[in-house]
Amino acid sequence: MAKKKVTKKTKKKTKKGKSKPPKEFTEQEKIIILHQKIHAVMRENPSIECTLVGEDEDRKFGICEAAEVFRMYSRAMVKHNLTFLPVQKKTTLGNGCVLVETTFQITDITTGYHIFVPGSGLGMNFQWSANSASTLAKKQAMLETFNCSWPQQKEYRAEVQRTATRAFGPAQSPQQISEAIKDHFGKYPMKGKPK
Repeated sequence: MAKKKVTKKTKKKTKKGKSKPPKEFTEQEKIIILHQKIHAVMRENPSIECTLVGEDEDRKFGICEAAEVFRMYSRAMVKHNLTFLPVQKKTTLGNGCVLVETTFQITDITTGYHIFVPGSGLGMNFQWSANSASTLAKKQAMLETFNCSWPQQKEYRAEVQRTATRAFGPAQSPQQISEAIKDHFGKYPMKGKPK
């Protein structure tokens, strides 16, 4: 009769309560790591295509849908261990409109470091105004935080240039442009002292 080969299964022994502590980061390292991750999200999503065309006083402009913005950035933030959550919201009602001003917190899950970014949106579609305003606030905050751009139509860029030339005159250098802006806005007194 043949003997069966017996193998012993051994469990790896682990000492209870002796897990490896998480790496401690300095405050400066936390700041750098968070901004590196934000920069990585920016590199992965430098621009977004306009999916709708809006019209305002005979001018057409491109619109990127909020769902597309959320999908694009949510995927990238999950990949880089970032969260983007609302932490404070102020709602103002008036004349059938809702203005929502929200503060969002972007947190690096690895280090726990976070920053706050503002977002605001205006809702004007009666029963869904608050929802629309909240959606616009989040979309605007994401687009600004991750420095996203979208291509504008050539006719729109030309109209902006014509409007700027009418407002500030034909400027030839950055210094002349700066002077024209100062002259234009110097007519309006500032409220309060600049910080």
